[in-house]
Amino acid sequence: MRLLITLLLLGHALLVAQAQPAGALAAAYHAAAPFINAATPPRATLLPALPTTALGCELVAGLPLSQALDAWRFDFPTGAGDFTVYTSVDGNLTQLCDARVPNLGAGLIPLVKQADSAASRKQDASCWLRANRDGLHVRDAPLGKVVATIDRLQQHKPLGRNEAGDWLFYREGWVNRRSVRLAGNCDDLPTLDPTIVASGVVHFCPAGYAGFLPPRINIGTRTARSASQTFANRLRASPQPDAPLIAEIPPRSILDNVLDGPACQDRYIWWQVAVDGQIGWTIESDSLANFYYLEPYQLSALRPHTPASQPRPPTLRRIDKPGAAIDTIALLEVAGASAVAFSPDGSLLAVAGATGATFFSLPDFAPIGHDAVFFDSDNLPSNWLTQSLDTLAWSHGGDKLAVSRGRELQVWQPAAGRLALHFRFPYTLRSIAFSRDDRWLAVTGASASAQHSALWIYDQHGDLARSLPLVGAGSPPTVIAAPDKIPGDFLYSSADKLFVLTAETGQSRAMYQLAGVPQRAFDLSTDSAGASLLALALGAQGLGWLALVDGIDAAAPGRTLRLDAGDLAFSPDGRFLAAASSGRVFVLGTSD
Repeated sequence: MRLLITLLLLGHALLVAQAQPAGALAAAYHAAAPFINAATPPRATLLPALPTTALGCELVAGLPLSQALDAWRFDFPTGAGDFTVYTSVDGNLTQLCDARVPNLGAGLIPLVKQADSAASRKQDASCWLRANRDGLHVRDAPLGKVVATIDRLQQHKPLGRNEAGDWLFYREGWVNRRSVRLAGNCDDLPTLDPTIVASGVVHFCPAGYAGFLPPRINIGTRTARSASQTFANRLRASPQPDAPLIAEIPPRSILDNVLDGPACQDRYIWWQVAVDGQIGWTIESDSLANFYYLEPYQLSALRPHTPASQPRPPTLRRIDKPGAAIDTIALLEVAGASAVAFSPDGSLLAVAGATGATFFSLPDFAPIGHDAVFFDSDNLPSNWLTQSLDTLAWSHGGDKLAVSRGRELQVWQPAAGRLALHFRFPYTLRSIAFSRDDRWLAVTGASASAQHSALWIYDQHGDLARSLPLVGAGSPPTVIAAPDKIPGDFLYSSADKLFVLTAETGQSRAMYQLAGVPQRAFDLSTDSAGASLLALALGAQGLGWLALVDGIDAAAPGRTLRLDAGDLAFSPDGRFLAAASSGRVFVLGTSD
C-alpha cells in the first residue's frame, strides 16, 4: 500500500513538473520573438516520444534523433491565427512551425548555444608560464649557467621540455618546472634535447642593417621557407657557424615557426626556427655571397577544415531563383549577432557579435574554436576575436581578416600575427569588403542618425584611394565585393539605390533602385552563366523583411520572407544564405 501511494505521489509530482514547462516556455518565447509580438501567453500541449528534430511539426521532416524526445507545443494567439513553436522539454531544441515564415526545418539542425563555442575556445587555450618569484634564474641548459632572470608579472610561452619533464624551455632559455606556474593546455609540449637547444644569445643588428642584407622574413607560423631549389639549410644550436649542428632543412621546406631573431653575426643574419619538431638557428642571408637562404612564405590564414561528424542537412542546390522553395537549414544562436561572412573556401561561417567572432563549420554548422580556424591562433591578440565586434570580412585569398568595432577598423594577417591596418573613422562603421582580387578594401560608415554616410576605398598598401560621400536616408550604407560576372570592384548602397563601383577610376553606375524602401543589408550571388540573385534586408529594425529578387531584371517577380535581418551573406557556392537577426543567425537553403 505504501509503495502504491509513493508511486502515485511520484507520478503526481512528475505531472506537476510537466505542467509548468518554464525552460521550454522561455525557449519558445525567445524563438518566436523575431516574428511576432507575443502579448498573450500561449496554449501548451505535451507531446511524448517524438523521433525527429521536427518535434511534431507537420510542415517539416526534420532529422532522426538518436533517442526520442518529449516535447511541448506552444500556440501563441495572434491576429492572423496561432503561431506555433515546438521545444524539447529542456528547451535546448526549438522548432518554429508556421507557414508564414521560411520553412523552418527541412533538416533543421538543433539550435546551437553560444556557450558551446565558448567552452571549446577555453579548452583550446595555449600554454603559458609565470615565475613563482621575482628574479627567477633562466639557464642555458638544465642546471647550466644563468643567462637571464624573469619576474612574477612576466608571462612566457614554453616551447618544450626535457625528457624528464622537470625543466621547461622558452625563447630565452631553461627554467625549473617547480619554480613556475603553468596555465592553459600544457599537455603536448615537445621533448627537446638540452645539449643542442639553448638560448641566452644577445641579438645585435646595426642600424639599417649596415653591412648585412636586410631581413625579408618575420616571426610567426609558416612565414618562411628555404629558398634554394637544391641546397639544404643547416639548423644549429646558436647563431654561429661553428655551433653544434642539430639537423638539415631540406630545399624548399616551409618552416613550422620563426621564433626569434634577427641576430647579426659576422656577415650572416640568423633566425631561431622550429621545423619537424626541432628548434635551432638557421641563416637567412649571407652578405658576402649576396644570397638569401630563406624567403618569405605567404599562406592562407585559414586552416583546412574537415566538418564535424554530425547529422547532415539534406542535399542542397544553388539558390538561383527568387521563387525557389526556401528552407531554414540551421538556426544558430549568437549573442548580439550583427554580421555574417562565409570563408573564401566555403568551409566556415563567421559571425560578429557581442562576444567577438564565432565560427561554425559547413555543412553541419557545428561551432568550432579559433585554433581550428587559424593556422596560428596563438599569435592573435587575446581580445580582438573575443570582444564585441560590429562587422568582419575575409580577404578572398584567406590571408587577411578585417574587423570593426565602433569607429575603429583593424585588418589582421593571422598567419603572421601582424596588424596590417588600424584606422579610426568619423562615423560608426557599417560594413567591410575586399575586392575579389584583394587589391582594394572598401569600408562604409554612417553617423548615429544615418543622415551622413561615406564610403572609403584603400589600396593594397593601406593608402586611402577614394572617399565618397553617400546619401543619408535613414539607412546605413553597405558594401560588398562585385562578383566575377559584374564589371567593377564593389557594389554599394546609397539611399534607396545600389551602385557598381570601379575602384581604380572611382566611376560608378546605378544598378538597382528600391523605390524609397529602407535598405539595411544586401548580398548578390551569381552562377557560371551570369544569372544572379539579389537578397535584400528591408524595412525598419524590428519590422523588417527579406526580399529575393532577380539581380539583373528588377521588374521580374520576386519573393519576400518575414525575416527581420541586419546582415546577409551568400556562401561562395550559392547554396546557403545566412541572415543575422535578433541574436541569432538563420541559414537558408533550397532542398532538392
